Amino acid sequence: MSPDEIKLFCTILRKVQILRAERTALMTIVKHSVHAKEVPVHWKSDLEAIRRTPDYRAIAEEFGATISQLEAKADDSLLLRLLEQLGGDKLPN
Repeated sequence: MSPDEIKLFCTILRKVQILRAERTALMTIVKHSVHAKEVPVHWKSDLEAIRRTPDYRAIAEEFGATISQLEAKADDSLLLRLLEQLGGDKLPN
């Protein structure tokens, strides 16, 4: 991959990490509403509150340091290592 392609890929990976955190936050709200048997009226404010938690940030920033290294070096071997770390459920199908 060219350095420009790697930088674009890093941008996409950062967005994927944020989407993972959003999915987790929304699933928390949905599970709570199923348990309570009612639709949460203030789900948007609940989502905003979840976004400020350390757990949310941990998911969103889980690979931030590695992605930053990859951007700085544009190194294919570092890219392969990052993809290995992201295996399993960390990337969309």
